[in-house]
Amino acid sequence: MGKDRLDEPLDLHNYSTWKLRFQLLCAELGYSRALLQAPIAEADVIISDKVKSVMAKNVKNQHLQTIVRAANAKAAWDALAATFASTCNTRKVALRQELSDFKMANGEELPIYISRDYEENGATKEINDQLMVPSEDTLKARRNFTGRSRATTMPTQRWSGLAVTSQ
Repeated sequence: MGKDRLDEPLDLHNYSTWKLRFQLLCAELGYSRALLQAPIAEADVIISDKVKSVMAKNVKNQHLQTIVRAANAKAAWDALAATFASTCNTRKVALRQELSDFKMANGEELPIYISRDYEENGATKEINDQLMVPSEDTLKARRNFTGRSRATTMPTQRWSGLAVTSQ
């Protein structure tokens, strides 16, 4: 892909990973501040327009109007976040439910269980991606609730593509 394009454009079910990749792309291009603050100076307006252009290249067609209508890159970024916030959280809840419902049958051997997981739902990678990387809002809520990040108190291990959290 070009130096200003991601491998996967923003679509209905990939906002959480797209968001992280787009932030890294903007950092690589030196445009990070355009996502954090509205432009003030003329130089900021130019950078904001460049970020909107890069953003438009990295979304599916149905999201272009959101970017075009936005006054600047930060407004476009916030509009996309507002659009996908509930979708992303709903998807996480559905993935958690799917993961919790998936159980090993009586007498089933581990390799068969793992292969059944990949055959039946193929969602293990997506579940890991969604559940292993908590959102910024989740981390803030955890800090406010406990006074510190729970990520430091919940060690996580990966085994054969499955997320296992020790309790």
